Amino acid sequence: MPIHNYGVWVAHPVSFTAQRYHQDPVSPHLTLKFDEDPNASQGRLTAAINVKSFGRENRLVYWLYPNFRHPILSNLNSKEPQFYPLPSSDKQGLDYIRGNVLETGRGTILQHDLPGVENGIIDYLSNIFRQAIASKAKIFLFGERFESDDGIHNVHMNQGSKGDFKGSNGVFQDGGIILGFPDGHFEAVFLAFANQSIHTDDQTGHSIGTVDFREHLGVPPIFVETVVIRAALINPLGPDTNSRGEPETVFSENRTSNLINLDGWSIGNHRGDRQRLDGTIVAQGKKLFLVPDCPLYNNEGLITLLDSSGLKVDGVSYGGGQGRKQGDFVYFDI
Repeated sequence: MPIHNYGVWVAHPVSFTAQRYHQDPVSPHLTLKFDEDPNASQGRLTAAINVKSFGRENRLVYWLYPNFRHPILSNLNSKEPQFYPLPSSDKQGLDYIRGNVLETGRGTILQHDLPGVENGIIDYLSNIFRQAIASKAKIFLFGERFESDDGIHNVHMNQGSKGDFKGSNGVFQDGGIILGFPDGHFEAVFLAFANQSIHTDDQTGHSIGTVDFREHLGVPPIFVETVVIRAALINPLGPDTNSRGEPETVFSENRTSNLINLDGWSIGNHRGDRQRLDGTIVAQGKKLFLVPDCPLYNNEGLITLLDSSGLKVDGVSYGGGQGRKQGDFVYFDI
C-alpha cells in the first residue's frame, strides 16, 4: 500500500538539529523546524529527514540542484503556506523516475556521519538549511504528513524498496525538498536509499530488475554510459498549426561503444503520448528523431526515452521559458 497523507508542505524553515553517530548510530535523523508564518522565531512544525537507512547497506543517495528548473515549479510558486494533499492518482506529486526531476547517474552515495570530516550527508544538508534559513527562503517539503498533523516525514524516494519497506512503494509520492530564494532562484535536494531500485513498476512502484543505486553509482564510471537526450527543437519556426513548418525534433546521442538497436524504443511526453522509434544508432553517434506523435509543449514539459521493455533510459525536463523562442534547440546537460 502506498504511503498515507502524501503531499507538499509550503512553509518557511526556522531551525534544525542533526543527530551525529554518537547520538544515534542506528536510525539518525535531521530534524527541521518550520512554520507557515514567515516571521516565526520558533517553528511549530517538524520535518524528520532520514540521514541513514537500516541494514548493512545504510547509505543514502543525494542529489543537489543549485539552480533547479522544472515544470512542477509553476504549480508550487503561487501556493500559500499550508499542507496540500497530493493523491497519487492526480500525478501532481514528485516522481524521481517518471517526473524527470533528477538524473539518476548524477547522484552521490554518502555516509551518515564521518568522524572529523565534513563530508557526510549531515554536513551537506546542514550547509543547505543554514543558507536557506539565513536567506529567509520558502520551503516546499514533499512527503507523508504525521498523523498528528504537526509535521512531515518520508522526505525521500518512496518507490523501489524491497523487504520490510516494500509496502510503502507507490508512484508520484516521492519525498523531496525544494527551496525558493528571494532572488527568484530555486534549489532542490532529493534523497534515496542506496538499495532502492532505479527501475520501478508504473502502477505499484515496486522494483523491476535487480539494479539499485548502489550498483548504479558505486563503481566507475560514475555516469552510466547510455543513450541520452542531448537537445530538442521544442518550438519550430511557424505557427503550431502549420504542418508545413519544421517538425518538432529530439536529438539523441549514443555514449556507448556499441551499435544500439532502437526497434521498440519510444519517446514520451508528460501527457502520456508516445513516439515509437526504430532503426539503430551507431557507437558514439548522434541521431535526430521527428516526434509527430509526441507533441513537445512550448511552455514546459518532460521528454523521456524508453527502451523496448518500457524502462526509462533517460529523461529531461524544461520550463521557465526555455521553449518559447522559435527555431532554437534547447540543450540539456549530460
